[in-house]
Amino acid sequence: MVKFLLAFIFLAFFASPVAANQLSSQSLSINVGPVEQLFSDKENADSMGIAGQISYGAPLYKQLIYSFSYYDEGDQSDSEGLEARHKRDGFTFQLWGALPVTKRLNVRLGIGPYLCFDTVLPATQDFQQTRSVVPIYSLATSYDFKLFGHPSFAQLTINKTGTRDDFSSTSYLLGIGAYFFS
Repeated sequence: MVKFLLAFIFLAFFASPVAANQLSSQSLSINVGPVEQLFSDKENADSMGIAGQISYGAPLYKQLIYSFSYYDEGDQSDSEGLEARHKRDGFTFQLWGALPVTKRLNVRLGIGPYLCFDTVLPATQDFQQTRSVVPIYSLATSYDFKLFGHPSFAQLTINKTGTRDDFSSTSYLLGIGAYFFS
């Protein structure tokens, strides 16, 4: 998977000059959607929650983009609410390879570190907080349009966080964003 992402970013780096607005401007976006958290231990059941992400992105070269994000994976607990609850959030830095499909539509693949803070709230004792760095892989597609005459975009993003200690997650986010300083 990592080799595929790196090859995609490499191809985007040497691709033809940028024509699409989304690849030559800074952007700010907000995304929300469901997240599925998968636990590897037997004490916690897999669970669903609501994730949110606020991202800033900017071009590096042609179709190579970088982004900084605050990513909140929500409050995770089992369906009966009896087991420990997890609240994981943190900051990501990603490099993206972008390929324009049409003048308004593009597809991007991203990879980078996710500095996360996992707060565990066990049912029987005080909370525990751990910090870790896990990989985050993303697939995003965006569609450009004008909102009140300002360049904007709608975006669908799938984030997959790597496993560290006991769980990983997959989120499906839908959002809106704006371009500036183009």
